[in-house]
Amino acid sequence: MHNKEFTEPVCTIEASDKSFDYWKNREDTTPELREGIAAANMLIVPSESYRDFREPTFPTGTEELLEYLRENSPPELTPEIYATDTTYQELALHADILRIATLVVEFGIVPLAIGLLSNYLYSRLGSRRDNTTVIFDMHITGHRQTAKVHYEGPAPAFEASIKKALETLQANPDAALQQSKPIVKSNDPHGH
Repeated sequence: MHNKEFTEPVCTIEASDKSFDYWKNREDTTPELREGIAAANMLIVPSESYRDFREPTFPTGTEELLEYLRENSPPELTPEIYATDTTYQELALHADILRIATLVVEFGIVPLAIGLLSNYLYSRLGSRRDNTTVIFDMHITGHRQTAKVHYEGPAPAFEASIKKALETLQANPDAALQQSKPIVKSNDPHGH
């Protein structure tokens, strides 16, 4: 599905075990990281492996994303990153695909997080927004069980597609987590 000519937004929901507790209780979690996780309601987490690269890595631009979130978040949103200065590693991939770092987010602040991410995309991409494919995962905790929302598609469709997936999750969490079909898949590149 990672195709630079990808034009249809696809958004899926599935059950996940990657909650705040998962990251807090990993063997490699330092006391400093545990403290940050305990204070956060939005956690930027690494990919635990990518192809042959087995070390936890973040997509290019993650530090910029964290800085944006810290500067623009309302007081009720507390972003943190699962990395220290010595463990932070970026992995650069395709330039025509924007991979946003994976987030773990408390259910109650998801609308704020999505609004901030949409603004970040607009700010970061500018005029390239219409021609950029976005890949993003978010693990939502605190609503029965942790759910992973995956988005892959054009940047302009990001916010509408994620909101539709969240509406589905909120309306019927059990059914949403049982689906194997995409929540959003249409020929409309804006996710309507």
